[in-house]
Amino acid sequence: MASIRNRFVWLALVVLAPALASTGWAIATTYQREQQASRDALRETTRALTLVVEREFRQRDAVIKTLAQSSSLATLDFATFAREAQGAVAGTPDWVFLSDAQQRYVDTSLASPATAAPLHGHPELPFAQSGSYISGLFVKPASHAAAVTVYRAIRPAGPNGPVFNLFLAMSPKDFDQVLLDQRLPDGWVGSIVDQNGLVVARQPNSDQWRGQRVSDDFASLIQRTSQGYTHSRTREGVKSTAFFDRTPESGWTIVIAVPDRVLNQGIPTAVAYSSAITIGFLLLTILAALVIGRRLIQPIVRLQDVAGALAEGREIEYARSGLIEVDLVGKALEEANQKIVSANVTLRREVESAVTEVRLAQQQAARSLRLEALGRFTGGVAHDVNNLLGVISNNLYLLQRRMGIGNDVSEVAAIQRSVKAGSHLTGRLLAFSRSKPHHPERIYLDAWLPAAMSFISSAVPTYVRTELKVPAGLPPISADTFELELALVNLAVNASDAMPNGGKLMIEAFLDSGASLDGRPPKPYVCIEVSDSGEGIAPEILEKVFEPFFTTKEFGKGTGLGLSQVYGFCTQLGGSARISSVLGEGTRVSMLFPVALSEAGSVTAAASAAIGQSAPARILYVEDNIELAEATRAVLETFGYEVELACDASRGLEQLARGHFNLVLSDVAMPGALDGIAFAAMVTRDFPGLPVILVTGYAKELGLAMQAGFRVLEKPCSPEHLVEAIAGALAEHRA
Repeated sequence: MASIRNRFVWLALVVLAPALASTGWAIATTYQREQQASRDALRETTRALTLVVEREFRQRDAVIKTLAQSSSLATLDFATFAREAQGAVAGTPDWVFLSDAQQRYVDTSLASPATAAPLHGHPELPFAQSGSYISGLFVKPASHAAAVTVYRAIRPAGPNGPVFNLFLAMSPKDFDQVLLDQRLPDGWVGSIVDQNGLVVARQPNSDQWRGQRVSDDFASLIQRTSQGYTHSRTREGVKSTAFFDRTPESGWTIVIAVPDRVLNQGIPTAVAYSSAITIGFLLLTILAALVIGRRLIQPIVRLQDVAGALAEGREIEYARSGLIEVDLVGKALEEANQKIVSANVTLRREVESAVTEVRLAQQQAARSLRLEALGRFTGGVAHDVNNLLGVISNNLYLLQRRMGIGNDVSEVAAIQRSVKAGSHLTGRLLAFSRSKPHHPERIYLDAWLPAAMSFISSAVPTYVRTELKVPAGLPPISADTFELELALVNLAVNASDAMPNGGKLMIEAFLDSGASLDGRPPKPYVCIEVSDSGEGIAPEILEKVFEPFFTTKEFGKGTGLGLSQVYGFCTQLGGSARISSVLGEGTRVSMLFPVALSEAGSVTAAASAAIGQSAPARILYVEDNIELAEATRAVLETFGYEVELACDASRGLEQLARGHFNLVLSDVAMPGALDGIAFAAMVTRDFPGLPVILVTGYAKELGLAMQAGFRVLEKPCSPEHLVEAIAGALAEHRA
């Protein structure tokens, strides 16, 4: 057996060997990590540029798809189609032309765009019988200007009609701008190469190298694999490391090269810094182990003597060593002999009590977890459905404006009713999930319940007798009066359905001065009980009645959301809902609400400016749901607003830094590191005075956004309400 002193010596030796090994490993790892980080940055920058190039092609293809649906094209009215094509590319350097295999019919780059002329073929643009294509770099015969085109084979007159090719051509200088927008660091070289190996754009010196063919070795490499690293020299003769990535749709290749001196310039510093820190910590660790070991040896030996005396039953007189932890152990050993017997008795009694409490808590926690999980699920579903309802509502509004259709058209009215019904359904789902925004008021039940009974009684058949019992001076609660009315009506209707042959419906309010909910400490709650003398509910299904879509009624006679709305309403306010029932005797549902201890404040919003008086403005709209974003942008553009989209907060900040905007409109729930509230805070900090409007359907997010002082709209938001809010915000900003 070894002594404590010897063990500390061995400890120092054991620590030293792996510490030295770990130091070398840390230095090597740091070097590899820094080198890999530089290569990863190069790769991710190239991939990001690939996505931008693909987006350019998709945008042009979307214009072609839209033009291909033109009614004038279906009737071969080329003059009208030429005007439509000019409008589609207005404000851009792009041009549109249409041809069959022998003749050109429309070319918006000409002074007379609808003049028919023989087609001069070009090997870069073979005539397509079907599908869509992206050409390489070619020279336009008429103007000898370099161009790139996206084109598609169409049959506007039907499947048996003639085949046309519809082209949307663009200048390769557009891709120069794409490269410039990436803001590559000094020394980096970016190139865009078409499927034929020709340089379309390059930074720097794009005009010098445009149209030049890449080397045979590189052309062979990008044909064999779609992406990878390569080491070579740039056209300027600089030894570099490059990453290339071929786009899957066009076959173009994006290449970014970084001089080796730039790629590796930070590695030596990082390695030296890491080595110094690692070695310093190693020396400090060894020194601390030696000092602490020396100070621990003597108190531990003394404590060993005390433990031996306790084992022999001798009286213990512990002398303090000055080491707090050891002294505490010594004092505990001194008192342990006297407390062991009484501690065992107390422990046995507490264990029995704890087992009982844990069993009850587990049962209650299991039920709460199941309802909580259902709440999160239904809240997420309702949020997604709200987005779909927004897309439907916005696109319906656009169709009405474009086609001059009023709300009195039966089909339009049917869609509007469906959207309203869907919004009502998602509201009930959000109420269960505790995600629905509510507007609490201070309610004194001794005055409010008698006034509300006339409305509640109207929902109950005449063969059911209703009674109300509420004492005077009952403490107030804080709740949304509409939601409270809805909960009571749901319970009254359920009770009436349980008494088809008549019976008694009792609504009673009272103070429960010490209720404990879901393991929370007891505190006062105001309870509203709704009881009936009906058929009752079987014990095996009683635990499921608060779950959404569960119902004991026949198919078609209930949605299964009534009791789940009651449960969600109560828990959202910090209370709970309970149910008890006896078959043949009736059912009792209790809603418990926290006592309102202070007056709730109110916020009055400034009146919005009239929609018709809104001035043109440029809006940044941040929304990850593409369909909702596009539909909302189209609505806002009908009112003269210029809208730029961003799919998340990070891209929104980048676009704000590049351009000028008059207002920011953003969703709250978004992917990425920043949600809408954090994004709005950064906008307010970095762009003082820029109006921000947030949109959400969640109660928690709505409350947080309002507490932060932001203007917030609740989903689903109608086009009129959205435009009115934007006009109001812009008017306040201009004032």
